[in-house]
Amino acid sequence: MMTKYPKVSVIILNWNGKYLLKDCFQSLQRIDYPDYELIMVDNGSQDGSIEYVKQNFPDVRILALDRNYGYAEGNNLGASIAKGELLVFLNNDTCVDKNWLIELVKPILEDSKIAICGSKVVYYNHPEIIEFAGGMILSNGMAIHVDLPEQEGYNYNIPRYTSHAYGAAMLIRRDIFQRLNGFDEDYFIYNEELDLCWRCWLLGLRVLFVPSSVMFHKQTGPQLLEWERIYYAQSNHIRNILKNFNFVNAIKALLLTLGFDMYKMIKHTYKRKYRNIKAILGGYFDVLRDLNQTLKKRKFIQSNRQISDKELMQLGLIAPLKNSVEIIFKRSKLKRRGSLDLK
Repeated sequence: MMTKYPKVSVIILNWNGKYLLKDCFQSLQRIDYPDYELIMVDNGSQDGSIEYVKQNFPDVRILALDRNYGYAEGNNLGASIAKGELLVFLNNDTCVDKNWLIELVKPILEDSKIAICGSKVVYYNHPEIIEFAGGMILSNGMAIHVDLPEQEGYNYNIPRYTSHAYGAAMLIRRDIFQRLNGFDEDYFIYNEELDLCWRCWLLGLRVLFVPSSVMFHKQTGPQLLEWERIYYAQSNHIRNILKNFNFVNAIKALLLTLGFDMYKMIKHTYKRKYRNIKAILGGYFDVLRDLNQTLKKRKFIQSNRQISDKELMQLGLIAPLKNSVEIIFKRSKLKRRGSLDLK
């Protein structure tokens, strides 16, 4: 008996990424899947991206926006015109394996509780090295990827539940995406996929890491200054805490975050990186400015919660406090030693 595969809408967000689009769309044209559409959401590019795609990939639907709406709102707008039962959000600095999409879809067909699937992500120039193979949430609300260099014996080829999928290559049921009201548009960049997946878990649904779905990542990323990255990550990190943890764990996470932020500000002062200090404080200010709106979202999320933080810990999706502190200091030590440039 042949499996009937649902229509999939693959949404590629683009902002001045013309130089990336050839490899991305050529790999998507080669995938082995019976029914899919490609949508490029262009966030107000100035580099001729739209003209290039029209000329070279005429089958791609284009949603041309008047400015850069960021990751969350840009992808939400793409989802609003999508025709598929399933939505895939894919970065433009990627190439995909021939079986990437069909493998990403299979778990959704087999288990109605699975709402989101995430690909295995490897480095484009070093495909033997894994960038993402699942993740977890620390007690301070930060998300980490599975600790690839350190977990000996860890099998990266086994499907497993994960706290979040990588936003560069993730699939979600369209009806669940709508039920979750999509990505939170208060998040311009960073932590959007964690928030979406976290809210999905709280509804009693599941997020699965799918190692047989392979994506190659060039890691170009947005060209932001250090202080800009700190600012966006900071505000969205605190929003995640306020919205998604239970009350006790939210207080713990805020205290942990405040303690680490004080430590970071002392380091930035010593290095005379005053804009980074301003960015950390700016993140707090933005959250306070929008606090009423964030707390309304929290009330809605928590009132619809179907699974406790304790159960998420038992599933290995939230790390206990002791483990979280160990991981943070271990990673900080590794960062000081430097890391391999994999671009």
